[in-house]
Amino acid sequence: MKGYKALNQEMRAAHGNKMQYELGKTYSVDGEVIPCKNGFHFCEKIEYLNCYYNIANSRIFEVEADGIIIRTEDKCVTERIKLVRELSKEEISKYFEQNLQLLICHNKAYIRYAVAEQGYGLNVLINDKNWQVREAVAKQGYGLDILIHDEDWCVREAVAKQGYGLDILIYDNDWCVREAVAKQGYGLDILINDKNWYVRQAVANQGYGLDVLINDKDWHVREAVVRQGYGLDGLVKDKERYASRTAKNMLNKNYQKKKLKSVLSRMHNRLSAMIKYMSDK
Repeated sequence: MKGYKALNQEMRAAHGNKMQYELGKTYSVDGEVIPCKNGFHFCEKIEYLNCYYNIANSRIFEVEADGIIIRTEDKCVTERIKLVRELSKEEISKYFEQNLQLLICHNKAYIRYAVAEQGYGLNVLINDKNWQVREAVAKQGYGLDILIHDEDWCVREAVAKQGYGLDILIYDNDWCVREAVAKQGYGLDILINDKNWYVRQAVANQGYGLDVLINDKDWHVREAVVRQGYGLDGLVKDKERYASRTAKNMLNKNYQKKKLKSVLSRMHNRLSAMIKYMSDK
């Protein structure tokens, strides 16, 4: 039986026992074949893989299944399996393009998500009822002027990550969106005073306003300041042990770097002296 299997970039299964596969090799399982417990899993159609793996970020293989095969709703488990060949990104993209009319209206959201990730049907999927599908559309950089007003914060966050509409999203009601804006390096002079510490931490991670954030009421923010290498001497005595520990570690790293630099400098000077001595002779 022909089917398809998704693996990570090292050709390992991301689920279960993390098994390592090789192209062209036949694998057999011992014991009773039981879905999700014992056997080799695959899908009859490429789009079904997106329920378990992210097709866009995985390696997709055509497989040949043999022996006992048990079908479930959207996957199969088999007694024996062989990876026949790897599908190219172009082949996968062409498959979605050719089956677009069917897949774009599929009742499974994860399949419509896969379509959006391939960059097809965006003009339709921008209005999808599922927020994850609309998020995938935003990640394609499509319809941002519409999705910036989406009801779901995850979609608006995806818009912010595209660097679009930051002047609007900086005032978003959800902190995750404002954090995404800060990570874009936008409006830091405003977000430094944000009520949510995640946002202020993102500002500190940009290296902005460290002289102010070093006194932040939340230790997560102060620790972020420390990681920028700022105010180490003062934060060594911070009342929060995580912040003080990070400061101590940073000071120790700086000391070790200076020590190594000094040693290397002395070695360089000695080597230069030796070379000069040998050349003079």
